[in-house]
Order: sequence, then structure tokens, then C-alpha cells
Amino acid sequence: MQGAVLLLVEGIIMGIAIFLATVLPAWVTNTVIPLVILGVTIWCHGYYRKTFWQQIE
Repeated sequence: MQGAVLLLVEGIIMGIAIFLATVLPAWVTNTVIPLVILGVTIWCHGYYRKTFWQQIE
């Protein structure tokens, strides 16, 4: 179940990235997309740090 949700979120992010790349200027796209990727990465790291690693410890 969790993998399906992650796949759905990734698809939505890619759809937004493609939309932004076609509508906005390149400098805006090249700023927004990395910030979104960074934000999702930080969130995932915190989520798995809280849930996964506490189960092991």
C-alpha cells in the first residue's frame, strides 16, 4: 500500500514538473523543481527516521 501511495505522489510531482516546464520560464522551473525535490526528500528522511528506525532501536 505504501509503495502505491509513493508511486502516486511521484507521478503527481512529475506531472507538475512537466506542466511547469512547459508554462513557466526556464529559470523559474529550474528553481522550483529542485526545491520541491529537496522538500520531499527532507520530509521522507524525517518520516522514515521517526517510523522505521525507532522500530529497530
